Amino acid sequence: MDASDSSAPARFSTVREAESYEIAEVDAFLSEVEAALAHYPPRITAEAVADKQFTPVRLQDGYAMGEVDDFLDHLAVQLRGRHAEIARRESATRRAMPAPHESREPIHTDASGAEGRRSSQPLWVRIAALVAIVALLALVVAGIF
Repeated sequence: MDASDSSAPARFSTVREAESYEIAEVDAFLSEVEAALAHYPPRITAEAVADKQFTPVRLQDGYAMGEVDDFLDHLAVQLRGRHAEIARRESATRRAMPAPHESREPIHTDASGAEGRRSSQPLWVRIAALVAIVALLALVVAGIF
């Protein structure tokens, strides 16, 4: 099980004579990690994996501490790489797309300093539309329309 292949089972040696990690605790954590890796982006950080501590046991079967620690270190490195790649992709996507308030057409400022977007309509079309609106308002005010 690493960040790129969360379906591979982790295999650790079991020991009884030396200090080791409690098997059920390690297996439970690895199940949580596997579930977190199934999401995009992963719902676990490299720090959470690297900082995980297990209960040491003696005189009962447990996983070899060095193997578990090495595996978690490797998994943390893989997770850092995965999170960095996701951040690079998101950054590239943000750079490629304008923000919602941005537009690709330039903003122009009139003589008063007010900003606005330049209309794509010719001036005569805008004047004709304004005249029609004023005429309609005059008819409404006169009560004819």
